[in-house]
Amino acid sequence: MANDTSNQLFGYHGEGLKAFGEFTFNTQENKPQVTFRLIDEFGSVMEKHILSYDMLTPKKQ
Repeated sequence: MANDTSNQLFGYHGEGLKAFGEFTFNTQENKPQVTFRLIDEFGSVMEKHILSYDMLTPKKQ
């Protein structure tokens, strides 16, 4: 876990967690998006987040 979690999708504390992340990109839509899934060692989806292109593009300052 990051100290500043304001830009973090999620986080887990604890030991013994075995999981991997999967990204699926959909660029065929008018507004592209990416889906992130966290999958545990048994194949269960622990987290799922769908992020739009607007959410992935840095804001101008």
